[in-house]
Amino acid sequence: MKSTKFIAGALVAGMMLTGAGYAYWTDQVAISNTVSTGEMKVEFDEEFIFPGIIDIDTAGENRYVDSKITHGAKTTSVEIKNMYPGAMSLFAAKVENKGSIPAVLDNVDITSTQSSAILDTNLLAAGGYIHLDKNNNLKGGDYFIGTLGSLESDLNDMLDSVRLEPGDYILFDIPEEYKDEVAAAIPAYNPEEQNCIIFYLNHNAGDDAELQTAEFDIDLNWKQHNDQ
Repeated sequence: MKSTKFIAGALVAGMMLTGAGYAYWTDQVAISNTVSTGEMKVEFDEEFIFPGIIDIDTAGENRYVDSKITHGAKTTSVEIKNMYPGAMSLFAAKVENKGSIPAVLDNVDITSTQSSAILDTNLLAAGGYIHLDKNNNLKGGDYFIGTLGSLESDLNDMLDSVRLEPGDYILFDIPEEYKDEVAAAIPAYNPEEQNCIIFYLNHNAGDDAELQTAEFDIDLNWKQHNDQ
């Protein structure tokens, strides 16, 4: 009986000693940790603007007529009016990743505030992009040729594989290797002097296409690169 009490007492003492040792050990453990979140900030450059309509017959004189582009941080608004067969409008745009998180395109959304079926099919659209890093090194590019009506899907397809690292930016210019193809589709386009996003009213559009106005907003929506 006495030996049983002795063993029980020893076990209790051992557990107490173990508990004391455990408490002492954990008391000496300190963990310091800092958690910071990144920033998603991909925006249009609001000062990067080159609008104007050029007459195909006087392109060498750079005669500009009516057109307007306005860049907000997230939305670019475009107005094209008083177009006529043979006229071409040029627009410039720049998008930059000003945040700290790599970004990929979620989708391009174009909202028309004024347009017509005639312009959707007869106002040709062409353009491209040049992707550069923060040190202005070329990382890639592509182009598209379509119509005003297909502009949303064309931009979505063109930018689908783009990944913007922090500091990367896109210029909506046609890469050199694609300029001749765009010139073949857009008679007014001069690949040696002009670039940007191009809208050209087809020579065969007819009188019904005159005095038509196209107004639309372009939203480029981005997401973090690993967002599902």
